Amino acid sequence: MFRPSLVGAAAVAVALLLSGCAGPTGLPAGTSNSCLQAQGPLASLELTTDPRSWSGPTTACLASAAIEPIDDSTAPALPVALTDAEGRSIEVTDVSRILPIDISGTIAATVFALGLGDRVVGRDASTQFDEAKDLPVVTRAGHTLNPEAILQLAPTIVLTDTSIGPKEVRQQLRDAGITVVVISAERRLDTTDALVVEIATALGVPTRGRALAARVDADVATAKAEIDAAAPVAASDRPRMLFLYVRGSANVYYIFSFQQVNALNLNASGLDFDIAYKFNTGANNTWSADLSGSRKLKMDQQFGVGGEWFSVLNTSGINTTFPSVATSMRLNLGWKNDPLKVNVFANYSGSYMNRNGSAPFAVVRSASFAPVGGGQSVDALLTFDAHASYKLPDAGVLAKAEINLDISNLTDKKPPFFNSAQGYDGFGGNPIGRVVTIGLSKKW
Repeated sequence: MFRPSLVGAAAVAVALLLSGCAGPTGLPAGTSNSCLQAQGPLASLELTTDPRSWSGPTTACLASAAIEPIDDSTAPALPVALTDAEGRSIEVTDVSRILPIDISGTIAATVFALGLGDRVVGRDASTQFDEAKDLPVVTRAGHTLNPEAILQLAPTIVLTDTSIGPKEVRQQLRDAGITVVVISAERRLDTTDALVVEIATALGVPTRGRALAARVDADVATAKAEIDAAAPVAASDRPRMLFLYVRGSANVYYIFSFQQVNALNLNASGLDFDIAYKFNTGANNTWSADLSGSRKLKMDQQFGVGGEWFSVLNTSGINTTFPSVATSMRLNLGWKNDPLKVNVFANYSGSYMNRNGSAPFAVVRSASFAPVGGGQSVDALLTFDAHASYKLPDAGVLAKAEINLDISNLTDKKPPFFNSAQGYDGFGGNPIGRVVTIGLSKKW
């Protein structure tokens, strides 16, 4: 079934409803008493007539998180010309090595359900179903893209969205000649069909996408019908639910109810810029320059409704989910004379304050415990990357092949000291140092 990622809302609704059952009785044959099977029919369970009065623990789970591919073996029809979610015009010519990455693992689950799992070369930290769990992970520090790990996998297409970043890594992959398609980040039941079709279209298998969307619609309709049949008719008789999503060590919480209240509110503003120029000096010499960057102007944070607003702009350690370093820039200088192409990149991250409170750098707080000063000053960081590629002659065994050389952190620059257990800031620092990657790719 395709429920683990695309029909998650329906599966969760089933699990929540089961929390009002009168203990693990009336289970299907072979079902463990410690885990009610969310894929079993609700009608097979003995449900309490008064779910609001019931109390005690119970657990619901899926019998299997496996992804069942759609029964359609239509070969990808390439090339595909499309406009992605960021408005970029893209031509997809090769889907032999697919890297699907987002914050929830939905894109990867969709690719596997489309029957293209054998072409997937890596995964994000959230993609953990059995078919993908042995693939190399290309995210670090939670959900931060690791460009070195991605380049080592030599993907021919990266499918991603804006839920994962930073965006500078996506541009670095484009500069390295990799096709990057940004998919819509909307994740709701009413956008599921559009998401499936969008991914299938980018991979050249639109008929598979339509078939998968129809199957998901049928699964959702079945799950919702079971819930409607089992739930009390009167809203006053239904349990009031608090859905708390907790995973990993970053203490990320999502609380859902009819009266939604965010545990954390942010008020942010800033400026992004991208200036590019290209010119030809004759003899097929093409030069290019691209300067992009971001300048955050405000990053105010509030805990709960009515809490005091305070600034976390240009700090780290207070908000561990959203980086708030004020200034970041990337310069790309390129030269191209077919079959040779060379790019040099300069990456700049401005200085900021570490306010994680680790001794001896105390944080000054207001009467309401909001940070207002103190902490450790972290130096700015400037690193350089390089990329070179050479297209081999269009003849012989290596026809249409390309040799690539990528060097990250060209000068082997150490990240600035960040007072913490690891000694560096995972948001902007990398202790690995210089990484050299040599690759050979060939198209058929």
